[in-house]
Amino acid sequence: MRRSLLASLAVACLVLGCSAGTVGPRAAAATTGPSMSASTLGFTPTSVSCWALLQCLIAGQDAKGVATLATWSPGGLTTVPTTGLPRGTATSSWRSISCLPGVCVAVGEVSTVPGWTTPLIGVERAGRLSASVVSVGVHGENDLNSVSCATTTSCVAVGDAATGIPASPSTSTIDQLTLTATGPSSTLVAHPAPGVEDSLDAVSCPTASQCVAVGASYAGGTSSWTPLLEQLTSGTWSTSSTGLTSGFLTGVSCPSTTWCTAVGSTTAAAVPGARPLVASWSGTTWTPGTISATNGILTSVSCAAPMVCRSVGALVATAGTKPLTVVTGPAPGWVAQPAPLAPGSTIEALAAVSCLVASECHAVGTAQVTGTSTGVLVNSTVPDIISLSPTSGPSTGGSVVHISALNAALVTAVSFGTAGARHLKVLSPTTLEVTVPPHAPGMVAVYLFASGGVSVATSASTYSYLAPPTKPHTTG
Repeated sequence: MRRSLLASLAVACLVLGCSAGTVGPRAAAATTGPSMSASTLGFTPTSVSCWALLQCLIAGQDAKGVATLATWSPGGLTTVPTTGLPRGTATSSWRSISCLPGVCVAVGEVSTVPGWTTPLIGVERAGRLSASVVSVGVHGENDLNSVSCATTTSCVAVGDAATGIPASPSTSTIDQLTLTATGPSSTLVAHPAPGVEDSLDAVSCPTASQCVAVGASYAGGTSSWTPLLEQLTSGTWSTSSTGLTSGFLTGVSCPSTTWCTAVGSTTAAAVPGARPLVASWSGTTWTPGTISATNGILTSVSCAAPMVCRSVGALVATAGTKPLTVVTGPAPGWVAQPAPLAPGSTIEALAAVSCLVASECHAVGTAQVTGTSTGVLVNSTVPDIISLSPTSGPSTGGSVVHISALNAALVTAVSFGTAGARHLKVLSPTTLEVTVPPHAPGMVAVYLFASGGVSVATSASTYSYLAPPTKPHTTG
């Protein structure tokens, strides 16, 4: 059985200005933060979910092989006390976490017999986690890889079953785990998978009755792995086509009932020749996208709104891997933003990301520093354009534009499309002034650059270059 890429990928500290965090009591939420910071975690993280700005829960596994959760805020990191893990457990791990204000749900696996795993779920409230094993009736490698909560009383998780569950073939995938408010009270639903070997690795639910799950399917023989995408509508799962012919999907985010994005790669690991994959759903059909990264993988995606997404993964280089972030918007599409390696590290990637708003994203993982694996949380604060004034001007440039933006004080440069703006002035924490550069007539996206990343293009950041008026033709 193909194991989840998210569970095995090494992840990293993105870079510039990274500093060790502190461990302390949970703090109140803040509305602003540094453009880039990192905190050491003391365990290996696999997932992160934020229920408010600068307030997140991180899931993973500690050095002893025990499932671990911790809350993070600007005040520090606090381990969440856990009850309910089986005694004598050989290993356990949280693979995914989904948080809403007041409750977080984690899913993963527990192993009491070497080589056998059983789905594990946990519900966190008021800083305490209650864990429970989900019985599947038979021994084997049965995992839950991802969970998504549309409401505090409705969550769906997906995974895979190597041996199947009662009344299901050995090629089953675990499609749904339903959790109640008083949970974990759960029910597993399985069905025959379309291939010989299949896995569902990520799920996103914009409502309690609508979900999208992604993974990969293998038909056996000389066939290759193909992206697997299933959609849940009113209690019924159905398989959909992404338009992608081969590869693995490992992340999906649906910020609305009519828009989703799925990401992955052509290979199951960050190896030379790997190419990132992306597909988007507009409410009727899935359409493959293109990314300006020739070698790399994407492992997770988080969309703050339709067409406002950030994905993370790894850029494959000759001497190893580098952290990779990718952003999208109405224009210019998916743009790769590689980050430099952290000092002293040899292998880095990003495995999971959570963005409540376009200007605040949080990623987790591990960095190999001088041969030692270190868990980290990377917090990225980027500017976010609210409005432009005016929104159009002559193609010759020279107009003065005022930009209303979140985190305006972090901005170091502004571009109109690919043309750099001139005379950048920070007038206030929320207002910028720039001189528009020349550009061919047409619409372009305006981007704000900061050390933590680049703003996402939205309808609010669109500027129109106007062609010069046509001179009337006269005859002598």
